[in-house]
Amino acid sequence: MSCYQQLTEELRAAGLRMTPQRLMVMDAVFHHQGHITAEDIHAEVQARYPYVDLSTVYRTLQVLQEQGLVLDLQVPDGPTEYEAALAGSHHHAICQCCGKMLQLTSDVLVPLCDELLNRHGFRADLTHMAVYGLCETCAERSDS
Repeated sequence: MSCYQQLTEELRAAGLRMTPQRLMVMDAVFHHQGHITAEDIHAEVQARYPYVDLSTVYRTLQVLQEQGLVLDLQVPDGPTEYEAALAGSHHHAICQCCGKMLQLTSDVLVPLCDELLNRHGFRADLTHMAVYGLCETCAERSDS
């Protein structure tokens, strides 16, 4: 059984109906490499099933997020992007000026998590994190 099939079985077991629209949204997210916007998902789904509206895509994404299967990423001055939670723990450094996105590994953030725990007793969740700032190019431009 593929990972995708296993997910659909888990959703059914959780009492969720697997409608054609929901399956197509899942397919668009889980077979896309990297991040994808709701609008791009809608366009992909609508190409196969023209009667799906954007609100259906958003509702389905909400259900998938509630089930921990999809993660969202807020991009400055851009639409929210989504990705399958199957990618495992990974993090992003996002430029607030140009929107450039770098993937970070957990080891970069472990010292921060340790410090939060030691100083404040706060246990950070390293499932999916975004750090906002300026990329090298935009930082150089702002210094000029």
